[in-house]
Order: sequence, then structure tokens, then C-alpha cells
Amino acid sequence: MNNVKSKYPGIQSLLFISLIIIILSSVIVNTLYYREMKKLNKVTCSIIEHPFTVNNSVRNIDICINTIHSTMKNIVLSKNEIELNNSINIVNKNEQIIYDNFDIIKEKFLGDTEYINNAYTAFVNSKLIRKEVIDLVKKGKADEAVKLIKEKGNDNLILFFQKNREMIDYADEKTSMLNQNSINILIKARRNFLLFLIGSSCIEIILFLWIFLGISKPINKMIDRIRKVSGDKIKGSRIIGGNHLAVLDYAISDFENREKILEKKVNIRTKELREARNLLESSIENSPIGIVKVGLDKNFISANKSFCTTMGYSAEELKNMSPNNITVDEDRGIVMDFFNKALEGKMVAIKTEKRFIHKTGRIVYVSVSSLLVRDIKGNPLYFFSQIRDISKQKESEFKLIKHKDELEGLIVERTKELNDKALKLEKSRQALTFLLEDVNDIKKQLEISNLKLLSSNKELEAFSYSVSHDLKAPLRAVIGFSQILNEDFAPKLDSESRRYIGIIKDNAENMGTLINDLLEFSRMGRKEMHKTRVDMYSIGQRVKSELMIGIKDRDLTINIMKMPMVNADEKLIYHVILNLLSNAVKYTGKVEKAFVEFGCSNKNNGNVFFVKDNGIGFNMKYAEKIFDVFQRLQSVEDFPGSGIGLSIVKRIIEKHEGKIWVESKINKGTTFFFTI
Repeated sequence: MNNVKSKYPGIQSLLFISLIIIILSSVIVNTLYYREMKKLNKVTCSIIEHPFTVNNSVRNIDICINTIHSTMKNIVLSKNEIELNNSINIVNKNEQIIYDNFDIIKEKFLGDTEYINNAYTAFVNSKLIRKEVIDLVKKGKADEAVKLIKEKGNDNLILFFQKNREMIDYADEKTSMLNQNSINILIKARRNFLLFLIGSSCIEIILFLWIFLGISKPINKMIDRIRKVSGDKIKGSRIIGGNHLAVLDYAISDFENREKILEKKVNIRTKELREARNLLESSIENSPIGIVKVGLDKNFISANKSFCTTMGYSAEELKNMSPNNITVDEDRGIVMDFFNKALEGKMVAIKTEKRFIHKTGRIVYVSVSSLLVRDIKGNPLYFFSQIRDISKQKESEFKLIKHKDELEGLIVERTKELNDKALKLEKSRQALTFLLEDVNDIKKQLEISNLKLLSSNKELEAFSYSVSHDLKAPLRAVIGFSQILNEDFAPKLDSESRRYIGIIKDNAENMGTLINDLLEFSRMGRKEMHKTRVDMYSIGQRVKSELMIGIKDRDLTINIMKMPMVNADEKLIYHVILNLLSNAVKYTGKVEKAFVEFGCSNKNNGNVFFVKDNGIGFNMKYAEKIFDVFQRLQSVEDFPGSGIGLSIVKRIIEKHEGKIWVESKINKGTTFFFTI
């Protein structure tokens, strides 16, 4: 600062002498001059202090951004959680410093804050990307994090640098305006000063001219220097004893020093951008999708490995070629038309499919996405294209088209066949119409026959009932007289006569049972059903209790399983279960360890009830006859019975719209199945 003072040793003395003389000459001249110089002082302070603060904060932001950028690499390469957390803390600390410096810039920035907001928004967006990268690293997805940095992080970093640069440029422009204002103030002060000196005395005029000439020369030199040096380069200074010329000179000197500092920072920034560009170029070169640059002369500028592999050419070979050289003739107009329209400003980007010719001559189907890259001034630079091999996809599409054509042919052929069949069906329908007329005639005759058959059945049932009822009286007489003979005349009869009387009585009783069964079988067709919810398990237990009373001296087990309830006539179902369990008990009479089971199983989404035993069984070739009236497979002497019970069971099951069948093996047992 002493050097600055020594450069102007006479100016301060001249100003002091001029001020004394001017005060004595005119108070107004001094007052106006002081006011104008005060304005100049204020503008000068703004020029020095505000840009320095802004530039200092911008420098801090640049340092923090570079620190964050390098730390993000450490985050991706972190080997353990401690390294990861340390790196995250560094990022958070530097982000907070950036926020603080943005607050300082907002306070000291001269002019429109839109540029600050744009730079701040770019920083916030980059923070979101960093957060997403950190989350991916925490989840162990480092490769995806690297991919995200390559796809978005680098672009966002460049965008932030651009917005930061725009903010600095605007600050430069605003400072230049302040410089111009200071110049205008100086010119105005000089003009006012001259006007008031005209009215002064000749001595004052001579003195003023002497003083003015003494100070105007250095002031003009400083103004020239201000015009040559950008105003935003001021780092800052203190007002020294009101010596504005010294302050201005110091500011200009500081501008020059600041320019050197900024030039150094620009070199550092250029190096960083070059590294970022190298990283971007490496990502493009190793991308799994073909990426090419095409110049405005329509020739390839560069091509990555993936595109070279797809086309069979080397990168050097492609540099001497145009996309048209490797494009099928029919497809050449697609992309070239886009190139022309993009250069005219009619299109921005295009996504299409086309066919390239491989170096070996085969056709390669590709999906092409292209756009025109422009500089910040809007001038076109080159075309950037992403090219993906879709040959396999196209091969599948062609196969589908072929299958579609074949299917359409089959449909046409099948339609023709159906039309022929429809024609035959129409003829058959006509024949069926005539047949239906004949069937209707036959149906009427059948209805008449059914009425006659129904009448005959009723007469037959009445006859069966009458005959069975009339036969009971003589049977009771035969049984009664046989019993009298056996009781009253037994001493007079020999053993053979008593045997004959016993045979007569037993056969009469069997005949009575047979008549009762016939009556029951006859009534079964006329009996109405009263359906309710029937508990099959309870009926089985009741029948079991009744049967076990008459069983003595037998090793017999009757197992009743849990079964679902059914909607049926309880009395008729009781008769079915009683008959089947009775038969099972009867036909296991000769088995040492007899076993009878009544249960239910689920088959084809329906309930199938069964009665199973381990009795004597029978040959399955007689399975259909077993349900006929009076059909017996064993002798009455071995297994007593009328031969009507199963016929009654079948009629009851069919009356419930069910089905009954049997499975059996000789000496292995028998199982009756039925549904309701």
C-alpha cells in the first residue's frame, strides 16, 4: 500500500490546497464536489467488497464440489462400513459448507438472484443423485451405483459447473455496470466542478486548472485500466484515509492479481473437466450398446467397441465411411432425412429401425436413436446415435408372421371344411325334421303304452298285496297247527314225525317272512319320501346297537366312522343301513375275527358311503344279479334270508336318485358302495 501512496505524492497536497482555495471561493463548489465524491466512494466500496465476497464463496463451493466428487468415488470403492460412513460424513460436511456459501452469495450478490437459484437447483439435484448412489452402495449394489454416476452424475456435475459459470459471468457483468457508474460519477463530478469554477476568480481558475491537470492524468490512466480489467476480479480492500485514487489503484492491482488466481483455477477446472470427459468417453467406449458420432459431413467421427463388434468393422475403418455405406439401399433415406431436417431446425431427435450390412455381407437389423448435439450458442456440432442390435428379435417377428400366415391358411381351410359340414348339417337337419315327426308319432304311441303299463303295474301291485295278504291266514294256520302237534302230540310221535313237523313250521315261517318282504317291496314303489337332514353316523350307531344285542359268542368288531349329514328320508335310509349291516354281520358268521365297517369317502367331489366286511365274498360275475328279487348266491341252510333285501335297498337308493354297486372277492370280503 505504501507503493501505491508513493506513486501519487503530489496529488494529496494538490487536493488539500485546492480544497482550501475552493472553500474560500465558494461553499457550493465544495459541497457539490464532496457529494459526488461520496457517491464515488460508495460505488467503489460495492465494487471491491461484494464481488470479492461472492468470488470467495464461489471458490469455496468449487473446492467442496471437487471434494464431494472425489469422495463419491471412495464411497463406491468402500470396503467396509467404517470407510463408507467416513466418506458419507465428508460428503455431508462439504454439502453444509456449500449451503452456507450459497447463503453468503445470496446476501452479497448484486442484481438478479435467478442465476444463484439455477446454480442452487443444480446442486440440489446432484445431491439427490448422490443420495441414490449412497443408498445403492449401502444395499451392496456398487455396480449399479457406478452406472448411475456414469449416466447421471457426470452430466449433473457438468450442468452444475455451467450454472456456476453463468452466476460468475452475471456477477462480472453487474460489476462492469458498477464500474461504468463510477466512471459516470467521475465525469459528472468533473463537469459540475468546471461549471462552478467558471464563476470564480481568474486566480481560482488558474489554480483549479493547475490542480485539475495535475490529477486528471492519473485518474484517466486508472479509468483506462478499469476498462481493461473486469470488475468482478476485485478481491477486496480497505478505504485508505479517504484517498480514493489510491483505493482505485489498489482495486485495479487486486483485479490483476485475481485474474492470475482465476486463471490458475481455470487450469485446475479444465484438468478436472478433462478427467470427467475421459471417464465419459471410457463409459461410451465400453457400453454394451453401440454408440457412434457422425459429423456434419455425414461421416463417422467415432464408434465404440459394441458397434464395431456388431458391424465387423474397426473404428479406423469406420472413420473413412458414412452410415449410407453400410445401410441397405431401401433404408438410406430414413436417417439421412433426419440429418437434413435436424440441421434445418425442424427435428430434434429420431428413434427408428433400419438395416445395416455387416462386413461379411449379412443383414443386421438395428434400432437407432439419434439426436443433433449443439454448443451453448446453438450451433450444431455433431450427431450422437445409440444403435442396438435387434436381429434376434426380428427373426422371432418373422417367424411369428410366418406362423400367422400358416394359421390364416389353416383357418381358411378349416372354414371351408366347416362350410361343407354346415351344408351337410343343414341336409341332416332337414332329415332330422322328418325323423322328429316320426318320433313324435312314436312318442304318442309310447305315452299310450306307458299309461297302459302304469295301469298294469298298479293292478299288479294290488294283486301282489292281495295275494300276500290272503296267504298270511293259511300260513298262520299251518304254523299254529304245527306248533299244537309238536306240543300236544309230541309223546305219541316218533322222532321222524317230529322232524317233519319242525320242517313244516320252519318253511311256513320262512314263507311268512318272504310274504312280508314282498309286501314291503310292493309298498316301496307307492311310498312318498319326506326328506330331512339325516345324520348317517347316528343311524349307524343305532343299527350297531340293535345288532350287537343278538350277537353272542362271536369275535366281531363293527366300526362306524364319522360321516357328513345328507338330505334324505330318514326311515328309508335307516332301512338301507340296517339291511347292509345285517348282511355284513350275517356273511361274516364263519370268520374267526369278523370286521364290519360303515363309513364315507370323497370321490370326484362327491360323498360315497360304503359298508365293508371281511366275510365269505362272492364271484363278481354275479354282481348284477345280486340286486334282483329272489336271487341268492348261498343256500338258505347256510345263510337264511328271503333274497329280497338288496332289491329293496336298490329301490330306496334309486328313489333318492343315487347309485349302488358292489365289489367282492371270494373269502376276501365284500364292500357295498352307494351315493345319495
